[in-house]
Amino acid sequence: MNANFIAIIILMVVIAATALIIVYFKNKTGIKVEPKKDKKTLLKEATRKLAHNPRDPSALLILADIYYNENNFEKALQTYRILLDLCATHTTLDQGLINFRYGMCAYNLNSIETAYKSLLFSWSLDKENYTLNSTLGKIEYKLKKYDKSAGLLKKCVEEKPGDIDTRKYLGLSFFKLKDYKLAYPHLAKAVEADYNDKETIFNFAKCCQKANQTDRALKLFSGLRQDPVWGPNAALFAGTINTSQRNYDDAIVDFEVGLRHKSIATDIKIEMHYRLALVFAKTGQHEESINNLKKVNTLSPNYKDVPNLLNRFKELSTNKNLGIYLNSQTPEFVNLCKNIVQVIFSKSSIKITDIVQGSSEFIEIVAEVKNKKWEDIILFKFMRTEGDVGELIIRELYARLKDTRAGRGFCFTIGSYSEGAQSFVEARLIDLVDKNKLLTYLNKVDM
Repeated sequence: MNANFIAIIILMVVIAATALIIVYFKNKTGIKVEPKKDKKTLLKEATRKLAHNPRDPSALLILADIYYNENNFEKALQTYRILLDLCATHTTLDQGLINFRYGMCAYNLNSIETAYKSLLFSWSLDKENYTLNSTLGKIEYKLKKYDKSAGLLKKCVEEKPGDIDTRKYLGLSFFKLKDYKLAYPHLAKAVEADYNDKETIFNFAKCCQKANQTDRALKLFSGLRQDPVWGPNAALFAGTINTSQRNYDDAIVDFEVGLRHKSIATDIKIEMHYRLALVFAKTGQHEESINNLKKVNTLSPNYKDVPNLLNRFKELSTNKNLGIYLNSQTPEFVNLCKNIVQVIFSKSSIKITDIVQGSSEFIEIVAEVKNKKWEDIILFKFMRTEGDVGELIIRELYARLKDTRAGRGFCFTIGSYSEGAQSFVEARLIDLVDKNKLLTYLNKVDM
């Protein structure tokens, strides 16, 4: 018996044994091994079954799965809805899977409440499904349940840190919870991945501002100013940042760019005109301030302190020195105050020995004043605030008189003095100069 014949005998034995094993398991389990069917065949079988019974579970499952895998969510939703109704009478149907897919269809069709109900049921059966956790977390965010969304999405990001969409919503959840430190890296990744997602860029800019990353926030807001959707809001934020940094020319550009948008919410428009008016006042352009405040008044009568500001800016537009006193940069303000001192003691020799800048709100000038009848050291304090000056400030001025060995003191304000302040100076050599008296001196100063 040669080798080839032996090999043929062995092969036949193996084939026979395999056939016997298949028959054995077929009889044992009752499962018929069939080749995988293509979509066309499945549709044909499902259609035939549904013609006899429109609520045939197996046929409906075939159709629902085909629609779902083809992203035909509307038809899939309708089919899974029927299957959900059948779950009560057909216990073999997988309620968890059907609810999951029904919820995912609803989510993709932006039917959030419907999606939430089904996905929540599915989640109660399976808390480890990544797609379920991620989608449910995004829905919790959209429903403004930020604690829940952060909890679900944090777990997802730990599992798949490269899922940018999930990281974006986790960052937004932390931002809404005012945890800007945790929000920052996730939103930064989302922006790096998609520079066309203007909404995320805008929210990331706000996060940067809250996290004291002001320069980056300003850059992001400035880049969005021309966007037809986010531009007005971005311009408002950019202008506000530039105003706080005393970049008044840049702030004016920001607000004007924002106001040029054709589509702009009324409240944003009002606020931009209001802030633009304040910036124009800071730069001494009081006519422009008045024009913008009038626009605010037209859109919203009695908005904030607009009536008072209108009266004030009208006064400033006719009194340049008053504008300098209130709004100029410190060097110009100091120069004006030195001129006021000269006006008060116009017939005396004045030698200024010290100038103390106590922030941008006030300065103190110490001067030696001498004339034919007397000579003394006098302390002058110039306040830029427009409210009441209280007793505490005057007591501090009195202490400074002693420190500087001044024989007399003057306090100037564009506002008024409290009763306590006035009572305190009754027996002391301190002159309180209110707005009316100050205006008299300002009118005599030639800058």
